Amino acid sequence: MDVMKSATARGFLALSAAACMIAGAPALAINFNQPGYTQNTVATIPGADPNSFGGVVMGPDGNLYVGGGFRTDAFRVTPAGAVTTLTLGATANILGVGVVGNTLYVGQDNGRIDTFDISLPAPPATFLATIAAVNGNGNADFAVAPPGFGAFGGQLIASNGGVYVVNPATGAKTDIALSGTHYSSLGFGPNGVLYVADYDNARVITVTAAGTTSVFADLPGTSPDGIAVHPGTGDIYVADSGGDQILRITPAGVSSTFATNLGFDGGYYPAGFAFSTSGDILYYLTKENNLFQLAAIQGFAGVAPPAVAVAVPVFGAPGGLILTLLLAVAGVTGIRRVRS
Repeated sequence: MDVMKSATARGFLALSAAACMIAGAPALAINFNQPGYTQNTVATIPGADPNSFGGVVMGPDGNLYVGGGFRTDAFRVTPAGAVTTLTLGATANILGVGVVGNTLYVGQDNGRIDTFDISLPAPPATFLATIAAVNGNGNADFAVAPPGFGAFGGQLIASNGGVYVVNPATGAKTDIALSGTHYSSLGFGPNGVLYVADYDNARVITVTAAGTTSVFADLPGTSPDGIAVHPGTGDIYVADSGGDQILRITPAGVSSTFATNLGFDGGYYPAGFAFSTSGDILYYLTKENNLFQLAAIQGFAGVAPPAVAVAVPVFGAPGGLILTLLLAVAGVTGIRRVRS
């Protein structure tokens, strides 16, 4: 198979709306280890194999993007549960998905990464890079490196058996040297540290901006298959597909069981796992009732949007008084005054 063939030749992004809106339906009776959390099924993904999960990511448009299910399609899911099938014409089954701006990154189980513009109704597929699969594993998960992450700020971090950095502009690939053989999921914390799920060795590994790697948490008897880091607290949530549970690890490395009785896929494929942009909802893929479903856990503390300073001159005020309004998306968060 010629994996370098231009993705443009494979046609345009065809959108077909799926009649799958079951927001608010009850999910499995998850057992939470502390009060204040609830869960519900957001949507059922049509025609997807429930035993092959993929990635979940929230886009800047507020929609969720889902891969997996032994499908060459991806799926757009609104918070209300409406599903749109994105027929991408991928060369292999889609696993990981990532979003940077209006660009959707799609990882396939043949090691290929393609990009699509999700702001347009039917853009051509734009080829980005091919990464050789390791141990038969494709691109399972993506994360975007924050500014200051060594020389790789703003670039795409991919798990593909190993862990790699991909330059979105050039497709150039740089290996991150780790000692394991299968890394199914990864994510950045608000501290700028990369957390990696080491599936085979039942542990979580960290990679710092300086390139230092270390074992962050040993999780004996588990199968770490998904990672989501809360954008506010920095707590790391780990999907244990072998035990159908979620573990919580504090930034100090203290682990505990957060929830049990989840329906993960129990295999090498990633357990789709992602927080909403504000951190108030944790989304995950589940195979309850032998269906491929997107579910949500509520009850997390949300993160306030960053303040934006806007200088407003007060005409006629002595000394040219200026009021600087600190505005957030939700409204005014503070006022201070300065003199010009």
